[in-house]
Amino acid sequence: MRLVAPLAGWNVRGYSYGELQPDGQRHPGADLNVGYGDDDLGLPVLCFADGIVVERREWDGQSCGLGNVALVAHHLFAGPSAGLHLWSAYAHLDSFAPSFVKGTLVGAGEPIGTCGKSGHQQWAHLHFELRYKGPPDMTALYWGGRLSYEAQSDRYADPYTVLRVLEGAALGPAESDSTARLEELRRTLQLTEEDRERNYRLKMELESQLRSLETARRVKRGTTDSLIRRVFSQPAV
Repeated sequence: MRLVAPLAGWNVRGYSYGELQPDGQRHPGADLNVGYGDDDLGLPVLCFADGIVVERREWDGQSCGLGNVALVAHHLFAGPSAGLHLWSAYAHLDSFAPSFVKGTLVGAGEPIGTCGKSGHQQWAHLHFELRYKGPPDMTALYWGGRLSYEAQSDRYADPYTVLRVLEGAALGPAESDSTARLEELRRTLQLTEEDRERNYRLKMELESQLRSLETARRVKRGTTDSLIRRVFSQPAV
């Protein structure tokens, strides 16, 4: 099985997965960019793995949100005993590829559309999500930003983690039924997610201690919020 980056040469320059937004919501995907500003407008957006088109939602041109959004279902590393189910979502598209139609098969690296800023986004980018659940529970327009961190982790995979861990794990026909290989990949994903959650708990503990110091007037009131805003205003690298 071949895996392809949905935006060639990508990096996370907007919000990363689980990052706290100014409105208090946690970002459920990763904002991928190649350049800065509107440099990415019109760049091809590709399907990250073989799958089937589940939804193609056209933007109404007025509402704020995901804009033109696509949803693809995948069954990765399928074998006689197991597999990994994921759904990939691609939002803020400028346009859809003519061949991207609901119910059709789409291969890894095949076009989904072009990068844009639909949904009244300030800058062109690809909002990319990887989900453990699909419709009807999570449609293309589903937004998980209001979920708790734990609930979000139950429904979403970290796109950065998955792309980095699995991008070198393309399996040939002889290996595609390897249960050991599948378990190795799953364990790697589990470890990276555990590490991310452990780091999150440490950050929450630090924040709690800082707020306690504020309450005790050991540090100036507002220091914690100022630090959080400063950290999250930095572009991801």
